[in-house]
Amino acid sequence: MKKYILPENLDEALDALEKYPEGAKLISGGTDLLIQIRDGKVKPEYLIDLGNIRELNYIVTKNNLVKIGALSTHNDVATSKILREKAPLLAEACGSVGSPQVRNMGTPVGNVMNASPAADSTTALLALDAEAKIVSKGKERIQNIENIFIGPGKTNLKPNEMMAELQFQELGDSQGGGFIKLGKRRSLAISIINAAAVIKVDTVKKIFTDARIAIGAVAPTPLRVKGAEAMLIGHSVTEETIEKAAAKAKKEVAPIDDIRGSASYRSDMAYVLVKQAIKKALEEIK
Repeated sequence: MKKYILPENLDEALDALEKYPEGAKLISGGTDLLIQIRDGKVKPEYLIDLGNIRELNYIVTKNNLVKIGALSTHNDVATSKILREKAPLLAEACGSVGSPQVRNMGTPVGNVMNASPAADSTTALLALDAEAKIVSKGKERIQNIENIFIGPGKTNLKPNEMMAELQFQELGDSQGGGFIKLGKRRSLAISIINAAAVIKVDTVKKIFTDARIAIGAVAPTPLRVKGAEAMLIGHSVTEETIEKAAAKAKKEVAPIDDIRGSASYRSDMAYVLVKQAIKKALEEIK
């Protein structure tokens, strides 16, 4: 590594990215990047540390839109009063990440940028239909995170761009969310598979009026199972409907065998976890 850069504000960070677009890496918590550097998988010429940029550390809500800055940690999200009220599935997902040390350093934005198919917070964010604010020198764009992932560990961000914020609509009336994680241990475990669901119900007619379901660790990227969503929308809130949606989700996944679980086991658990996530979301609807 040629140079370590510690900008004091966002403009300085974007200046550095513009100057060294191909050879620079951004770091905030570093819980993924530092391991990749140690193992020789990533060899940045310039390391741009965002740690001093206080303007990127916030969790706010405005006009029913929740916004999470790039430096807000998993622990910030897990303990946030705003998120426990407006999007509890994300608070729960971030509270399930790694160890206390990792949760105090790592960030949901970092999870999205790392593009791991198994990241817990990313699955919850997909179910929330979250968008990212992506910035570069003199430019800004908003993109749904579902369209950011292009493969394991790969996003469509350009070398001179950075993700400054995540945003999504807070859960409203007749909406609920659920997150479920399956790991080899109760804590300190990477997900064998995880699932998240956000649903909306007409509480008078007792039908599903909207649904977003995401699954992690079952495809090259975190996955929205839109066929399963369609099995819910417009249909009665019954055990049979939920069973059909979960069965459809199982058909939509394309897992692989690895040290944490076999492809067939993950497919079976996709059915189980999606059903559990939907039922958990229903429990939140008053």
